[in-house]
Amino acid sequence: MTNKELLTLAFALGNMKHIKRSWVALGFRNAQNLAEHSYRVAVLALLIALHLSECGEEVDMAKILTMALLHDVGELLTGDLHNLQKAFVDRDELKAFGVLVKDQSLKDVYAEYTVGESLEAKVVDDADRLEALMTMVENYDDNKDLFSFFLGDKDNPKLSKIKLDITRSLFKLLTTGQVKPIDWIIEGSKEIHE
Repeated sequence: MTNKELLTLAFALGNMKHIKRSWVALGFRNAQNLAEHSYRVAVLALLIALHLSECGEEVDMAKILTMALLHDVGELLTGDLHNLQKAFVDRDELKAFGVLVKDQSLKDVYAEYTVGESLEAKVVDDADRLEALMTMVENYDDNKDLFSFFLGDKDNPKLSKIKLDITRSLFKLLTTGQVKPIDWIIEGSKEIHE
């Protein structure tokens, strides 16, 4: 990648903060932008990968973080669509990614992510789904019906796409209310005052 291509990509990626997620169309008042979403997907992917590593799995952390940070870059050109919109709109995120990203090694990592077969791709895909659920939990009062639809019953195809046991466990903690968005403040306060 040339210096010019590097800076051009950096400016493009900076614009992720201006692209709202499709949650806006679903009635969420505090819809994230692509940058916020990608950052939390990267953090979740890192935490899941660290857990897997502690359990003896060999994971490529650099690849996971690269995939996570870039997994929605194509949406700079295509926009973010929710599932109903996707049924009516044909878009080529791989092509959009290629228009924005000139570096072949980044294209290769993104292609691996889209295939979804490597452990690293599964970690990032699960982190992406987990981040969506966390957003719903945080915005539960905005749209309880969507939360119920997303979770549905145990055979819900959205949940069946989770690939890793650790992510299934995390989903269960969230969906049963065992972990709430404010727990980090409560637990931190307890620790400080002990």
